[in-house]
Amino acid sequence: MFETLTKNFTKYICQNDGESLANLFLKDDCYHDYIYGNFRGRKNISIMLSDYFHRDGEVFFGKCMIMRWKIT
Repeated sequence: MFETLTKNFTKYICQNDGESLANLFLKDDCYHDYIYGNFRGRKNISIMLSDYFHRDGEVFFGKCMIMRWKIT
């Protein structure tokens, strides 16, 4: 189960699929990013992916982004 979760998490991040990413979380869960802070709720988690991660990732790294996650 955990392997599937992490594979899907990574796939959705890379595909910029905010809706699928957000659906991995409970309705009112919080995603904490060490750069951008907290994003609470599925809508905000989805927005975080496109409006922060992919926007800034392409500016700083081009199409090839390197990310590291710590799942706690």
